[in-house]
Amino acid sequence: MKPKFALLTAIATVSLSLGTAVAAFAQAAVLTSNTAGSRIRVRSEPTTQASAPHYGFAGDRVQVLWSTQGRDNYTWRYVKFNQSGAEGWIRGDFVNVSAAKAPISDIEAQRLQLQRQYSRYMNWNIQTVKQAMSHQGYRPSEDRRMQVAYLVKSYRVAFNYNDRTETVTGVQVNVTGQTN
Repeated sequence: MKPKFALLTAIATVSLSLGTAVAAFAQAAVLTSNTAGSRIRVRSEPTTQASAPHYGFAGDRVQVLWSTQGRDNYTWRYVKFNQSGAEGWIRGDFVNVSAAKAPISDIEAQRLQLQRQYSRYMNWNIQTVKQAMSHQGYRPSEDRRMQVAYLVKSYRVAFNYNDRTETVTGVQVNVTGQTN
């Protein structure tokens, strides 16, 4: 066997073995954020300067395939989303490995689904959101300065908005125990 061919075969074998080892050691995790409903950028490289072709939300379940220390001194996690299969880099402070060990309840899963659903109204005019919620059959449960809330199933969906521009600045979904 030629030495060059033997070397390339050895490199390929080690690379395939490491790829399998990385997959075998993938760690379950959950995306986390201090702001409910905020998008978490999934970047093409482990730096805030890289493009972000994907995003996730707090509560999304992922597999951490590997980690690295970025030039910006952040720990970065290369993740794969359980549901979509999308992959990319997320800054380590948005990835919670210990939270993945606890099973997600049906109530929390429904809350997260509603959080994602109504987060699409971010930056919309609050009057347009009120009309959309009215068309869906929901009536306000609370209407106060800079927040409008609705009961959706057993959850309270609250839209925070900027009083000056009347645009939605945040969405929170919480369990109420009440039904509408």
